[in-house]
Amino acid sequence: NAASNFPLRGSKATLWEGGVKGDGFVNGGWLPDDRRGKNMDALMHITDWLPTFCELAGIEPSNKTILDGYSQLSNIKTGVQNGEIYKPRSEILHNIDAQGCNLTICGGLRMNQYKIVVGWEVTDINDICRSTWCQLN
Repeated sequence: NAASNFPLRGSKATLWEGGVKGDGFVNGGWLPDDRRGKNMDALMHITDWLPTFCELAGIEPSNKTILDGYSQLSNIKTGVQNGEIYKPRSEILHNIDAQGCNLTICGGLRMNQYKIVVGWEVTDINDICRSTWCQLN
């Protein structure tokens, strides 16, 4: 299956980790030498980039009350401390549609190591790679 992201559960265009997890990289002279080429294992969402860049630039966002993101600068610069991968972010809302949704993808919420997914993709018997682990042969 070309959409498989094994060993992550689910395929592309799903709310499982195989459909929502992405890679990113950070580069620049401000990054400490001991952090170059290293992974940052903290839970991070795209909304975290604005507060992270603001902290890096030494400025405050103009209206922090409307931001959903958290600065991840300390995790990027020093790595995750004491295995606390859920600081400062412990939850990500992936999608949300009205109750009674009859679409393939209705909603998903991750809190720490747990995730609840609602929609047909949970039990899709027509595409087993959409709802479970699917290893390429």
